Amino acid sequence: MSRTWSEILVPVNGTYTVATSASRTKVFYAINVTADTVFSEILNDKGVNVASTYVDDVTTAVKAGTLITPLNASKPFSGIKLTSGQVTLVL
Repeated sequence: MSRTWSEILVPVNGTYTVATSASRTKVFYAINVTADTVFSEILNDKGVNVASTYVDDVTTAVKAGTLITPLNASKPFSGIKLTSGQVTLVL
């Protein structure tokens, strides 16, 4: 399903909070970083880890308050795995 940027920024399909290092496979359109977070994986719509596309140094924490969106609004993320921290996914 293709969505517009305004639909992505408003969680019309809800949110899902991730606070553990377990892998999560879920279609989502934005990552709201709610605590300083180190990402192990951010999977694109094809299941490929693209964390380094969105995070300059994947070994350091992304600061709370950061919003990560896909480069193309019609291609959502498909999974996430954290090393540490907490995020809220916009579904």
